[in-house]
Amino acid sequence: MVAINSALAVDITGQVCADSIGRSIYSGFGGQSISSAGSRSKGGKPVIALPSTAKDGTISRIVDSLTEGSGVVTTRADVHYVVTEHGVASLFGKCLRDRAQELIAIAHPTSGTSCAPRHGGATCCEELIHYGRGGGLMKPDQFGVNEDTRPDEAVKLAMERERKAREFYLRCAGVVHDPGVKKMFEFLAKERAATSTSREGVRPFHRAGGVRCPAR
Repeated sequence: MVAINSALAVDITGQVCADSIGRSIYSGFGGQSISSAGSRSKGGKPVIALPSTAKDGTISRIVDSLTEGSGVVTTRADVHYVVTEHGVASLFGKCLRDRAQELIAIAHPTSGTSCAPRHGGATCCEELIHYGRGGGLMKPDQFGVNEDTRPDEAVKLAMERERKAREFYLRCAGVVHDPGVKKMFEFLAKERAATSTSREGVRPFHRAGGVRCPAR
């Protein structure tokens, strides 16, 4: 089962709010929790699809943290993919640091989009990076990338990281005996291979604090 649901906002760890804006109830959450659980079946994929912005592009829906009082309808443990018009963030099996980078990459890059209080006219992506680093989710030179890294170099580094991760998961799958654990590692290796392939055809990105963001 592939479950495709929408959301009002997703924070950079993958928590999904789908029914409220702060303490104000916006809608019901429908069958999101049920369908997300059903998508854990064999071959299933839980997907959250949403525009990257709201209010005519003035507010980002990929945020550093959910607004106080917002309800978490789908936890970060239950989201595998988040999709916006800027790409796909693959979250399954990844640490919070990786999740933050994936989600920032699909946020809206325009400087007129507000994610949080402004920082010297910073873009939305740059603001998210600022808060990701301030909250300890991201390192200043995460994955060997910094402000001086060219976009094409950053993509190559990301592809190399995915390749090494795939090799690691395949080695793990080869030494474990439990069928369930073996299947998990094989699945993770397959996911890394798919992510690496998607990176090969990636369009140009502008630099935002060392994290790839869609070209403006």
